[in-house]
Amino acid sequence: MKKGMFSLVIVFYMFTLITNAVNVINFDVKKTDDKVIIYNSSIGDNIKVAKLVFNNLTYLDNQLDNVEVYEDILVIYGNVQETMDKLEFKIIDKNKNAELKLGVYEDNLRIVKTNGETHYYQFIEGGYFFNEAIADAETRTLDGLKGYLATITDEFEQTLLNKLSDVEAWAGGSCGVYVDGKYIYSAETCENPDNRVYRWISGPEYNQEFYPSGQFNFFGELEPNNNELKEAFLLVNYFDNGGWNDIDDGEYGYYLEFSEYGSQQIDEANYIIKNIEPDNPILTPTPTSVVITPVVPTHTPTPVTVAEPFVSPTPVSTVKPVSTPEIKKVVIKDEKVEPVEVEENKAASITLVSNINESSTAKNTDNGLMATSSANSASIISILSNLDMVGYTILTVFGAVIVSLIYQVVKYIAVVYKLKK
Repeated sequence: MKKGMFSLVIVFYMFTLITNAVNVINFDVKKTDDKVIIYNSSIGDNIKVAKLVFNNLTYLDNQLDNVEVYEDILVIYGNVQETMDKLEFKIIDKNKNAELKLGVYEDNLRIVKTNGETHYYQFIEGGYFFNEAIADAETRTLDGLKGYLATITDEFEQTLLNKLSDVEAWAGGSCGVYVDGKYIYSAETCENPDNRVYRWISGPEYNQEFYPSGQFNFFGELEPNNNELKEAFLLVNYFDNGGWNDIDDGEYGYYLEFSEYGSQQIDEANYIIKNIEPDNPILTPTPTSVVITPVVPTHTPTPVTVAEPFVSPTPVSTVKPVSTPEIKKVVIKDEKVEPVEVEENKAASITLVSNINESSTAKNTDNGLMATSSANSASIISILSNLDMVGYTILTVFGAVIVSLIYQVVKYIAVVYKLKK
């Protein structure tokens, strides 16, 4: 390689390094008490617009002419590096993280955020027929969003577009119909003033009517008039005040729009992010993922026999047993008698009757009536054993009296009998 050529390569290499160094985008933040300031910004001269997204921060407005704030975004138009180092924010909650995210753009954009949705607007120069403008817009992307021919739904948007350019340009409205992949003039929807309907043919407002439904429009006086019966497309900035006109197809620039709608979300992969740590962070435990593996049994468990539930049999009416009578009180002649165990009463009764029987037998061994007396006593005992407790006790006493009377009668009969002999 010649010496001159080698020197040229070195110069080109150094120039590349210097250029790349200049284009390195960065900034630093410093926290003082509840304030955050930006300093030491490094923004290339090619950057025309910057967007700062802030979280847990409030912008301290210092009346900068090239700064606009919408909800949680701040937009800088021109002189970005110098402006960055003048920005100050106040922390809302000092116990939580605060955050700044910077996105930068080389194109001349207008950025706003309304109802939680960020919109980007850009003017595209060149000569595009209406359907060519639609197709070209759909090939462009910004921050992960797909472009479309701009829709203008209020005066605020109209003003933004006027700030971008005052040149005649296409916007996404038409009274035409969609045939074979493009919009064409339609006599049915464009010619008759009573049936002339303009709709948005792109973006989130696709197919929404804006004329003559009473929605926002900025048509000039006596427009749309469908001059020469072929005007089907919306051209803005036709009049000095930016007013709209319906026009035949031709070559113009167009207004491009990007926004968050449907499944489209902003991609912040290229943003520069700065975190501001809290003074006294609130610690939130991080949940730990636990994977539980089910245990597969290696043997077949022995089935457990479940016994049938016990069903109590229907009780059958039976004769009450007399072997375990209850203890109750017996009242005789209004005098209280202490409770006496039935078994003891029964034994006493049997003993009493037995003594009477023995006495009767000893004195009447040669008399046939003794057998009858013993038999009667045995019958009385048998009857007593089957009575209830109260009746049993009464009959025991009564039986003893009867037996004693029978004994006296038998004794008397025996005496009389001997006398007659």
